[in-house]
Amino acid sequence: MSLLKTAAASAAAKKDCAMSIKGGLKNRLRHEIKAASAAGRFSPGPKDAQSVFESFDAAELYCPQCGRAVPVIKRLLLILPDGDRFEYRCRFCGTTVGTKVERAGRPSVLIK
Repeated sequence: MSLLKTAAASAAAKKDCAMSIKGGLKNRLRHEIKAASAAGRFSPGPKDAQSVFESFDAAELYCPQCGRAVPVIKRLLLILPDGDRFEYRCRFCGTTVGTKVERAGRPSVLIK
């Protein structure tokens, strides 16, 4: 019985130690970021978090034919006035697993 209590106490002590280390690291990181920011060496990034993902490309997507996440090939499908449409295909079976439209920052010009 005392062996079980000792094991439980040991597990609880390990958990408390891990939590205090994790908390200490978080506080240290916060302090270092604050100091670097005050010195002008750290910029937290764009104010708009959505702008970070504007040029996001998929490396793997779920393929219904293969039944798992697979590496994909990105192919240019169409060039449209509002942007370019890309198609993601399974690298193994060639099934289309997704599409994406990249909005172009260029103005659309019509040729007469």
